[in-house]
Amino acid sequence: MKERESRVRKISFGWSFLTLMLLSLTVMSLGVKAVWAGPRMYLDPGTGTFSSNFDVTLKIDTETETVKASEALMNYDTTRLGIVSVVEAGSPFFSEMGYDVDEATGELLIYNYEMDMFGKTGTGDLAVITFSILGSGTAEVNFVCEDGVSTDSNMSGDNAEDVIDCASVGGGSYTLSSDGTAPTSTPTGDSTATPTTAAGASTSTPTGDSTATPTTASELPETGFALPSVMVVSLGVILLAFGLFVWF
Repeated sequence: MKERESRVRKISFGWSFLTLMLLSLTVMSLGVKAVWAGPRMYLDPGTGTFSSNFDVTLKIDTETETVKASEALMNYDTTRLGIVSVVEAGSPFFSEMGYDVDEATGELLIYNYEMDMFGKTGTGDLAVITFSILGSGTAEVNFVCEDGVSTDSNMSGDNAEDVIDCASVGGGSYTLSSDGTAPTSTPTGDSTATPTTAAGASTSTPTGDSTATPTTASELPETGFALPSVMVVSLGVILLAFGLFVWF
């Protein structure tokens, strides 16, 4: 009888320990997923030191989402930066692009979309922005993005929902040196184009008076490839369960 009770206690302990390990694995998996960046747009380079006109590429990363259109609304420092041009990227992620610039408020809107009904998944370039330097110092370029708001930066998914992860967007911070002269050229490009986004995407013109908190490149969440860690932990749990089975 005592031997039977001892075996029952061992089995109970084994199952309890195995359950604890499985719960730990679940918590670890959820923790790893939390640091993955969501669908986002960002500037490349996000930092740098410049003394003359410089180019910055607006990029997109949809993660696993299918996206049909995007709108990047940004604020830039008009005391130190001017916009010389906004042009389509050499190998654009979307086939169509347009933009609007408000030099008085320092607001730049770039919108991209596909003419067909199919969206795209992956990473790519949306536009190339050429900035001129108007003054010395550190100049910020920040995305205006707030979850649940359709009139700021957004990415239109399959069902016309806004799938952008505002916590993951990345603006820029640039160190500038200049003699303070005005830009020698004016913005070029199809600034009068009418945005044609997927159904449900915002086509309203932002007023620039957004209260969203800008998110800069320094606030980007760290990302990593978690699959190897999860596989190693899973293998450990399987070996532990096998060892307990042999022991009993």
